[in-house]
Formats: sequence, C-alpha cells, structure tokens
Amino acid sequence: MATDRRFAWYLAALLIFAGALFAANEIFVNTSPSGMFDKTLFEAGACGCTVLSSSKDFAALADPDTYFETPEQLAARLKTSLEKGTERPLENIVREHSLEALAKTLSTIVNHAR
Repeated sequence: MATDRRFAWYLAALLIFAGALFAANEIFVNTSPSGMFDKTLFEAGACGCTVLSSSKDFAALADPDTYFETPEQLAARLKTSLEKGTERPLENIVREHSLEALAKTLSTIVNHAR
C-alpha cells in the first residue's frame, strides 16, 4: 500500500514539475516508435526545447530534421542542435494546426459547398 502512494506521489510531482524540467533544458530526445504519439514531444517543444524524436509521425508534423533512426543519426542531430542553438520545431505545427488555420480551412470548404 505504501508503495502505491509513493508511486502516485511521484506521478503527481512529475506532472507538476514537467514544464520546469523541460524549460531547464535545451534538447528533448524521445525514442518512442512511430505510431505512438507521445504528448511529451509537444510539452517539451512548448517549453522551448529542441525536440529530437524517432517518430516519423512527429517529424512529418514538425520538421524532418527532428527525426533519427540510429544512434549515429541521433548523435549527428544532437551535434547540429547544439551548434545551432535552441530552435522552435513546433512552429510548423502551431501554424498549420492553429484555430486560425482551422477557421480558414472551414471557410474555404463552406464557400466551395455553396
């Protein structure tokens, strides 16, 4: 029973402090496979981290330069990211999936339906 409470406290603390943890770092590496969209990719990016991921799905939304398949590719991406400084790979996602973009798309659809 005590273990369950400690685990629950750990999860709660992790959720509360995740933003601060992401914001305190420049790069976030996620090795979840494609097809498994992990919300931490977006949380880390929203906190200012450069996100590197082994998810092709995330790379298609954010930037192909965020993707790696092998340890060697990850090392190259890390080197490039550290040399260039912190980026905002989520800008593409925000621009293409914002409420403003959705409103424009819906407006186009409605106007073509008339």
